[in-house]
Amino acid sequence: MATKIKIGRKDKHLGEEVFFKLLDDFISDSYSGRRLKKNGTKISDGTIKNYIHFKKTLQQFSAYSTFEIKLFITDKLTQTEKERANWNCHLC
Repeated sequence: MATKIKIGRKDKHLGEEVFFKLLDDFISDSYSGRRLKKNGTKISDGTIKNYIHFKKTLQQFSAYSTFEIKLFITDKLTQTEKERANWNCHLC
């Protein structure tokens, strides 16, 4: 089931906790069959295992480093902020 997230008017990005909740929803929707491939077939178990491994690896990385995970809401960013966020991602 999809997680409801409250986003304020001035919120320009979502934090790490919300990101991982959304990732959990993505994985569970893939597992249950709510997300399908383009041809309408269910996503394979191997792909879902890769999603789970990606989540665990990302959580370990964020726990052991000072890197902050942010999910930017592009509708609320100015053009300059979009460019800055884009460059920050490329420089990581």
